[in-house]
Parts: sequence; structure tokens; C-alpha cells
Amino acid sequence: MATISVPSFEKGSPTVYNVIVSVQGQTHQLQKRYSEFVLLAQEVEQETGSPVPVEAPAKAWFLNDADLEDRRRGLEAMIRALARSEECFATLAVQSFLEMSKLRRNQSSATGAADWTATIEKINESIAQAKVADAMHQHKLCLNAQTMLAGLQKLNEQSSTLGAREKVRRQQKIDELHQKITAIRSDGSNQPRTSPATSGRGSSQPADKRTGRVLGETQVTKSLDNQELLMHQKRTIQDQDAEVQLLRDAISRQRQLGLAINDEIVKQNSMLDDLDADVHRVNTKLNQAQRKTSKFL
Repeated sequence: MATISVPSFEKGSPTVYNVIVSVQGQTHQLQKRYSEFVLLAQEVEQETGSPVPVEAPAKAWFLNDADLEDRRRGLEAMIRALARSEECFATLAVQSFLEMSKLRRNQSSATGAADWTATIEKINESIAQAKVADAMHQHKLCLNAQTMLAGLQKLNEQSSTLGAREKVRRQQKIDELHQKITAIRSDGSNQPRTSPATSGRGSSQPADKRTGRVLGETQVTKSLDNQELLMHQKRTIQDQDAEVQLLRDAISRQRQLGLAINDEIVKQNSMLDDLDADVHRVNTKLNQAQRKTSKFL
């Protein structure tokens, strides 16, 4: 369970609130604006489909120190309530807001050079074995390599300790291995198979008479008996599931990018609102000064 507090604020344009996050002895401090808390509540409600346990304080203008302190306490109550709720705390919005990835980076596997190299060696070993394996074992080896590769892909994207060049180098290696796995699967799917039953009886019974299948036959499936066809269908479905998972990961990355862009827009709008308030305040003071000056003219 994370321990979260908002112990203080720094008055300015805009005012920022200091957020301290502690998890399992690790602590870091963030600075967040009021608008970011409001956006967080909205995103949590969208993800969970229900209102947040404690709402953010209402928006107000021209706050004095006492008002800002009341707002600080309200924001602290809101973020602590989100942390106590398992459903809310697990949302992408809360995890991103609290920058929980920074606290987990020391626990991440395969980000260090040794773990990275060891995982790459395992993937290469699975690829080498898959090249000479039969259809069933080839599929298992490719699926295992693909799973390890997906883990490396996710960790490489989320790592905040690697340099930009190292990330690019690792991504190139991941893409290279992915192409190798795809090539093996493609070769395996296009390779004709001969069933044991057919090979044992010679050519006295043609494949067409054995199964009687005509509609929907392909070059890959025409040489398969019913059991082999079932295995082929299961393997195809598993391959499709793996591709769907990769697509989901890509969509998730695009969503995170969209949220980051929206966050930046909200920040810019907040700055414009603060600027408008400052202009209004200065204009009011100028009018007051002008009225006072007119009394002496």
C-alpha cells in the first residue's frame, strides 16, 4: 500500500502542491497543479465508471493563503482516498499521476545489461531449436520466444534509466528477433505435412478419399487429416491471439500518448487562465490608479 501526502504548497503562477509518495521504503516527491488533480479525478471516473471516493475541491479565483491551505487539505484527502481504493489505485490515471514506474524501476527485470543479454540468449536458443523442430514443438518454441520478446519490448518502453541510443539499439534487436520468429512461423505454415496414417498405407488411399474435404481447402490443409487440421486451427488461433496482444499494447501506448497530450493542453489552458486572471487584476489596479489620479487633475 502506498503512503501519500500533500504536506505543502508553493504559491506562484500557477500554485503547485508538493506530493510525497512512499512505497516499500522508496520515496519520491512530485509537484502538481490543481488542474492536474481535477483531470486525475475525471480520468479515474472514466476508467472505473464510477465517481471518485472523494472529489477535488471546487475551483475558485483569487485565493489567499488560508484558501490555498484549505484546498491543499482537500487535495490530500482526495489522493489518499484514491490510494486506499484498490480499483482506483490500479488505474492507469493514478499510476501515471503518481509516477509509480519510478519506484518500480529498481525491481524491473531485463533492464540491466546482464538480464537483457541472458534473455536475448534464451530467445535465440528457442529460435534455433524451432528451426529444426516438428510442427508442434516449433509452435511452442516460437510462442515462448514471442512471450519473452514481448516482455523485453514492454520493459524497454517503460525504462527510465536507459539512454536514448541504448533504447534504440535494443528496439532494433527486438525487431530483428521478431522478424526471425515471424519467418519461422510462415515457413512452418507453408510447409506441407504428411500424416502418419497416410505414409503407413502408401498411396493406395488418396488424401481426398481419406477425409472427403473439398470446400475451403488450401495448399496447407489439403494434406492434413482431421486431427492435424484441428492442431493447425488451434495454432492459427494462438498466433492470432499473440498478434491481437501486440495490437493491444500498441493501442495502450497510443492512449498514454493521448493522455499526455491532453495533460499538456490542460496545463496550457491553466496557464492561460492564470494569465487572464493576472491581466484582470492589473487592469483593476490601473483603473483604480486612474481614478485616484483624476482627482488631482
